[in-house]
Amino acid sequence: MNRREMLVAAGVAITGSIAGCSGGSEPQTPKEVTRSYLSAYTSGEYEETLSYTAGQKAESLTEEEVVKAETREAEFEIVREEKTDDGNEALVSYVYAAETALGDASSTACALLVKEEGEWMV
Repeated sequence: MNRREMLVAAGVAITGSIAGCSGGSEPQTPKEVTRSYLSAYTSGEYEETLSYTAGQKAESLTEEEVVKAETREAEFEIVREEKTDDGNEALVSYVYAAETALGDASSTACALLVKEEGEWMV
């Protein structure tokens, strides 16, 4: 690798690490948190799912439950987001579709989100 290639690689690495550090400080919207939660949950990623889960739900969520929820062909579309007047709760509606042993299935569901320490949680 010549000097120019090394400098470009170093610049990319530094830019990526700065972007990674600053990305975590931006608050996520209820839609983004719901999307991330559903993605982690349907992928069977327990720790990731737990990071988006609030209070008592987080205490009762088991790794076995998340692993059982893993769905290979799951898709979801966020349909609507509504926040309460005080801005501390939000209701996010989504359509969930998945392939099951009985064929394709879809349903509409809602996620209630609350703000905990300034972060949206399911």
